[in-house]
Amino acid sequence: MIGYMRLGLNVIFDKNISIAIDFAKKNKFSCIEFWIAAPQFYIEKFSKKERKKILTLSQSKGIDLQIHAPENLSLFIDYLGVREAMLAYYKNLIDFAKDIGAVTI
Repeated sequence: MIGYMRLGLNVIFDKNISIAIDFAKKNKFSCIEFWIAAPQFYIEKFSKKERKKILTLSQSKGIDLQIHAPENLSLFIDYLGVREAMLAYYKNLIDFAKDIGAVTI
């Protein structure tokens, strides 16, 4: 049995998430994956209020959100303080993903 295919859009250079969601909807994409290592997508920049706006916009447009986690953060590092900081970042990332309704990280 052949299922259906959904096409997503990788977002790296867009000015902000709202523009990317609007573009995805207009061009019939079903989801966006944004790269949070891009400065405009740093999770620390988004307040709880802004996160709620992203969730509401993506749901109203029917666009699923996916997050491309930063590839330069490893939990397999020998320095305890650095590893703890990375773990704290990943915990914040999971909270961010939950707040915006992301389906994958």
